[in-house]
Amino acid sequence: DAQESRGLGDVYKRQYVFSMKSQLRQSMPVLREQTLNKIVCSENRDINLYLERAKNMNINLERGTYEVGVLDFDLDNISLADYDLYLFAAKNIARECLGEAHYVFEDGRDRMVILFQCDSVGEEMHEVFYDTLCVIQKAIFNTIQIKTTCAVGNPASSAKELNSAYRSAEKALECKYSLGSDAVYDIADLNYCLLYTSPSPRDS
Repeated sequence: DAQESRGLGDVYKRQYVFSMKSQLRQSMPVLREQTLNKIVCSENRDINLYLERAKNMNINLERGTYEVGVLDFDLDNISLADYDLYLFAAKNIARECLGEAHYVFEDGRDRMVILFQCDSVGEEMHEVFYDTLCVIQKAIFNTIQIKTTCAVGNPASSAKELNSAYRSAEKALECKYSLGSDAVYDIADLNYCLLYTSPSPRDS
């Protein structure tokens, strides 16, 4: 009887461990998104702590350079019941366009953030990322007929610069209020315009 009881105990233990592993696998995508959100979108965070957490989730942000993009969806005409479904669909379409090498997550404001990881920094890579956002924007509209405004921030040469890159993308996104939605705005163009139109010291 004792042996049979031990055997049943082992079965329950195995079932419990299997159940815990299954729950962890289901929650891992959410944990990964939350960690990426903290690294990229939060100013007041212990960056080293979250980079270590990311590493434990097979997200390696210790090397390389990065581009950050923000996608803002025009969901005003979508019912509350369908809102999450459309947001989920848009995120999946972006993932399909990007592949596994890059990261897609929400910023907590119903906007999507794309963290584009590259081996080198420069205008060429910046243009590749800009073109990629144009492809994603078109794919989302063609699939679910949702218009998207995209913004590209300043490149980041390390993980510690990601929040600054994200905030510059947010700044570029504000162009939708003055120049219109359903476009891709680049902070580099915005910086150039500000530089070009600002008065010189001699004019003042």
